[in-house]
Amino acid sequence: MVSQSQAAYIMALIKERHSDVKDRLEKLLLAIVGTDQNTIDLANSNLLQSLHALKDVIAREHHPTWLTDFLKKCQLYKSSHSKGSGIWLAHLKCIIDNYHDLVHENWGFPDTEDSIFDADKIIEQAARDYKIDALYDKIICCLSALVNSGEIDSFKAIGDLNNIISTLKQSKDQTFLSKVLTWTFTKSLVSNILKEYAKSNNIIGPLIKGYEATASDLDNSIVNVRENIRQRIIEEVKEQMQTDAIQDARVDEIGLLEYKG
Repeated sequence: MVSQSQAAYIMALIKERHSDVKDRLEKLLLAIVGTDQNTIDLANSNLLQSLHALKDVIAREHHPTWLTDFLKKCQLYKSSHSKGSGIWLAHLKCIIDNYHDLVHENWGFPDTEDSIFDADKIIEQAARDYKIDALYDKIICCLSALVNSGEIDSFKAIGDLNNIISTLKQSKDQTFLSKVLTWTFTKSLVSNILKEYAKSNNIIGPLIKGYEATASDLDNSIVNVRENIRQRIIEEVKEQMQTDAIQDARVDEIGLLEYKG
């Protein structure tokens, strides 16, 4: 049986390592809304290291959900961040969604504060601002026009394009994150199919060029959405810091008044 002194030591160790995780999470949040990839990588690796250190002193059945999620996402980002905006966005969403639970984890005591961020609202609003849905629909129309042109003479290519169109349509009404991941996967497949056909062809050439122009617009808009999300997060962080400062000042003022009274 664990003695009181042993239990106190274990809890102190957990709180110490949890505090380290919180500090490193703040650094990752500030880094990931920036543009320096080396800074993001270092902050992510440091957080991953501290998460493992915390995990090692907690029995598996008592691991909070946020701890498991962060371990998976930090490791995924570490190994896959070069694959594009989808991975970055998934990692940012994980940080935002789990931020409150991680920061306010009190190891058994209830907490009723609301999360400081609404990740879905921030991301989807940014996507609407840059008309991602309209560009996504335009990509589908461009690919459909290619299939219906009669100029693609390979049954396999037609079948592959139809499968891609179907995949894009299925993700059309899903989240921005889902669209980005689907687009990242499908655009490379489309490129491999279309490279067999000459852009100089009077019929299919303009269709290919139209698709490529739309694809470029979508890629650029995704980059702009990412930057917009960065700015929104920075604004949210600043606003939250100001709110916390005001609340702390009010608490100090109340305490001072009570003391004087």
